[in-house]
Amino acid sequence: MRSFAFLVLFFSLSTQLFSEEVAVLTFIQGKVSFIASGKTKAESVKLNQILKAGDSIQTENGICELQLATQATIRIEKFSRIFLEDILNPKTKQTKVRAMAGKLFVKVHKHEKTKNHQLSVVSPSYVAGVRGTEFIVSNPDEGGTNPDLDLESGVFVNEGSVAVSGPDKKEVMVKQNEEIVLKGKDFKKQILSNYAKEKMQIFQKLSQMKEENYQLFKEQHLNNQKLMEEMKGKTNE
Repeated sequence: MRSFAFLVLFFSLSTQLFSEEVAVLTFIQGKVSFIASGKTKAESVKLNQILKAGDSIQTENGICELQLATQATIRIEKFSRIFLEDILNPKTKQTKVRAMAGKLFVKVHKHEKTKNHQLSVVSPSYVAGVRGTEFIVSNPDEGGTNPDLDLESGVFVNEGSVAVSGPDKKEVMVKQNEEIVLKGKDFKKQILSNYAKEKMQIFQKLSQMKEENYQLFKEQHLNNQKLMEEMKGKTNE
């Protein structure tokens, strides 16, 4: 059984939260599908679709961008699979994304009026405690072929610093413009390769949805949920 580890990013989030935070698909290109919580059948996604904790996303020959509440934007590359385990849980103050395959670009958005929350990206073989705001998580051995983003398994830091540890829990600090890659069972820290630096240009294209727009999407989603529950109640009468 392969061990999973946590890529933990500490950052600030708004204290005025509704009962359920959501994720919004802000960009889609090519074939992307999702499986809703509690279901087994995959469905095609649509632009501005709302996703909740318990949903999963799979990209085939396509890519998408997902905004996690107001805290971060994640670009999900081709042949990737993720599971949204938690989104701003009010009890644990955590968001947890399980990266089961492929490659993710994660860009965290800064907020001034916030309290401590954690964003955890769970990834095979290593633990990365993130202090930065822009980084790549790569698990190519778990996904399909993607010649457009041929990176080794590891963490690649564009901004900030990351504390990476393996099964032995020993931490290695990886700073801006550095990378740490998995060679067999060992990690190798080195200067960010020119190839990885070129890929970091994608971060310039990742945008943040305005908070008021996110709140409108979330409010609409909650209203739709309430309406469906009311209709279900009337049907059962």
